[in-house]
Amino acid sequence: MNPNSEFLKSVANLEVQVATIAYCWGIDLAMKRIAKATTNDALQATHRWSPKPEARRWDPLELVRRRDALLVQTYPGLEQVEVIDKLGDVTTNRLALGHHGTVEPSAQAGNARILDFTCPFIANSDNRARMLVEAGYDLILFGKPGNHHCEFAKSAAEAAGQVGVIGEMVSELHAQLQVPGRNWACLGQVTANVALWTAFMNDLNALKMPIHIVDTVCSDSHDRQAEGLLLAQRCDVVILVNDHGGSTLSMFETCHAANPNTFRFDPMAGEELNPDWFEEAHSVAVVGGIHVPKWILDEVGARVSRLRKTEA
Repeated sequence: MNPNSEFLKSVANLEVQVATIAYCWGIDLAMKRIAKATTNDALQATHRWSPKPEARRWDPLELVRRRDALLVQTYPGLEQVEVIDKLGDVTTNRLALGHHGTVEPSAQAGNARILDFTCPFIANSDNRARMLVEAGYDLILFGKPGNHHCEFAKSAAEAAGQVGVIGEMVSELHAQLQVPGRNWACLGQVTANVALWTAFMNDLNALKMPIHIVDTVCSDSHDRQAEGLLLAQRCDVVILVNDHGGSTLSMFETCHAANPNTFRFDPMAGEELNPDWFEEAHSVAVVGGIHVPKWILDEVGARVSRLRKTEA
């Protein structure tokens, strides 16, 4: 009897489960609205870009710029859109804002008509931060330092002479929260780790302080992480397609806590799947962050299947 026969059997019966949630609702809506806005009049598009090159290459507007074949097939009309880097680069009469919106003054677009397709959850988070600062609140931002949503809100508070603090554990912020004379409000990072956010709110409430809590964590984060958690519990290995954004980091934390065999993988960086990840695995889940479209999730799932079949 072949001593490897049982292993080969497990390879042949490998089950690959691909997440159903890919582009978030806000991205899908923005892409549809930008595509629909294409007419005989020229249309340019831009929004708030990630400062990280590895994240920017996953940005849907960057895929529009590169004329990604499956993107323009999914959203006909995007092939007519010219992507620019900032509002001040506009040369047409109409400028579309993608799902990330912008923090640049609209006057920089000159006389161009701005079509604002910012994700409603991101717009709500930014607007809530502005409104709370204008109302005299100091801000607690649940999330990771460096996250652009948290940093924007912190900067808005500091520009008004108030305080903004960022963190994911109340114990780390406790000393600052005890400073007399502060009027605290709390916002959650749009793509935050949902389980940690729930614990954070509970810990704030336990302080028995008058803190105004506004839940700005989007519904996609709840749904995406719930599906990721279920797949991580069900499968032997989780492959997280890595778009290098905040939602992917939250997904990694969620999946890895349930399944240590969770690995990040960036096919756009030319990375290859590591066969060692699949040792003796019977099932593999493929999940992604908000900038990962469904066709890439499906392709990674197919690559996993081809890898194991080749080994067998």
